[in-house]
Amino acid sequence: MKMYDAAVIGGGLAGLIAAIDLARAKKSVILLEKSSRVGGRAVSTRKNGAIFNLGGHALYPGGEAYQILQELGVKLEGGSPPAKGLALWRGRLTTLPGDPASLLASKLLSWPGKIELGRFMLKLGKLETHALPNIALRDWAEREIRDPMVRHLFYALCRTSTYVQDPDRQSVGPVLRQVQRSLKSGVLYLNGGWQRVVDQLHDLAVRAGVTVLNNKNVTGLLQENGVVRGLQCTDGELVCTPNVIATGSPADTYRLLGEAAERTALRRWKNDARP
Repeated sequence: MKMYDAAVIGGGLAGLIAAIDLARAKKSVILLEKSSRVGGRAVSTRKNGAIFNLGGHALYPGGEAYQILQELGVKLEGGSPPAKGLALWRGRLTTLPGDPASLLASKLLSWPGKIELGRFMLKLGKLETHALPNIALRDWAEREIRDPMVRHLFYALCRTSTYVQDPDRQSVGPVLRQVQRSLKSGVLYLNGGWQRVVDQLHDLAVRAGVTVLNNKNVTGLLQENGVVRGLQCTDGELVCTPNVIATGSPADTYRLLGEAAERTALRRWKNDARP
C-alpha cells in the first residue's frame, strides 16, 4: 500500500488549492472527493445552453481568493456589472442612491438622511477594519448610524457584499472589510462560470503530481496513540498518511475523528458554527 505525505479530504476550491501547494512543495499528495466531480460549491452546470453556478458567482479583486488564484496562475476572465440599481421599499421601486446624483434625487431618504449617508460612505472607505471591536454588525450599525433608512441601505450593502443575512451574528470587522473591497474594485463575474476556475485548478493539481480520486467518501481517521495513521473509505479502501487536511465543515471533521474529537477544539467549533 502506497504511503502519502498528506491526504486532502474534499475537492472544492480549498482542497484543490491545498493539494497544489503541498505538491509544489515536493510532497506526495492524494485528494479524496466524495462526489463524481471536483469543485464542491464552485461547480457549474450547463442546461439548455445556459451555465448555472451552484454557489456564489462573484469574485472580488483584491480579496484573498483572487490573490491566491492569481499566484497559482489561474486565468480569471470576466466582467463587472454596472453599479446602478433599484431599491424595493414598501412595494415600490425607486432609484438606488449609488452615486452623488442618484443620492440627491432619491426618494428613499430625507435631506438629513442623505447628508448622513454621504458622510457615512466617506467614513466607511477610510475605516481601519482590523481595529474594530469584536462585536456584531447590528450592534455597531445601531451605534454608528442614526437614520433608520440609512441603516436599511447599509444592511442591504452588507448582504450584497457578503452573501449573508445575519447581522446579529456577523462580526463587524470582516463584513466591513468585504464591503470596502466591493466599493473599491467591484466584483468580477467569471466567463463560463466558476467551472473554468475549477477545471484550471484540477489541471494544475494533476500536473503537480496530486493523485485525485472521485467517488471516495471518507468515513473516519485511523489513529494510533493519538497519532493519525490514515483514512478509511466507505468502499473499504485504506489510505496511509500521517497528515490530513479536512476541508469540510467542523461537524464533518468532528464525525471523522469519532470519540477523539471530544478532546479537541472541534467540539466548540461544531457547536458554534452557523450554516
